[in-house]
Amino acid sequence: MDRQVAIKQAVNQIDNFEQGAQRAGGIKVMGAAAAAGGAIGAVTMGGVIAPVALAAGAAYATSKDDKIGEFARAAGNTTIDAYKKVSDYNEKHQVTDKVKRAAVGAYQKAVEVDDKYKIIDKTKAAASETISAANKLNEKHQITSKISKAFVSGLSTLADKLDPPSKEKDDAPKK
Repeated sequence: MDRQVAIKQAVNQIDNFEQGAQRAGGIKVMGAAAAAGGAIGAVTMGGVIAPVALAAGAAYATSKDDKIGEFARAAGNTTIDAYKKVSDYNEKHQVTDKVKRAAVGAYQKAVEVDDKYKIIDKTKAAASETISAANKLNEKHQITSKISKAFVSGLSTLADKLDPPSKEKDDAPKK
């Protein structure tokens, strides 16, 4: 592909994006719909792929001239309005600053309590002792070995029940 064709295609893509953004009601509406889609994906499905896919789909949907486009634009505008209200509330009541101060205070108090009572050290020691005792019990009674053998035996029995030996194998002469 020569340079001029590539440049024309790039310009067309930019024009298409700009037209889509205008249909969407602006980049903010597209972005807000994408944020809403991504948040819904993160909360309902987790991971990375689903939220990214839902965000991209919501942003794209805002550019469509159909019911899905209307819904996506409404979701984008609602997200923008909600963000403005939350920002205004936070600015008026200083919620973020209060939460930060409370978190720092809680952390400092936790450090003080741990310094005084050595909770982390005691918890580590108790966990270590529990693991050591469990290992000794296992060595003495061979618990994991017995469980493994029973599990394999159970799987073998299940496999035999699900796929019994064929008659041809049973009728074959034994060597």
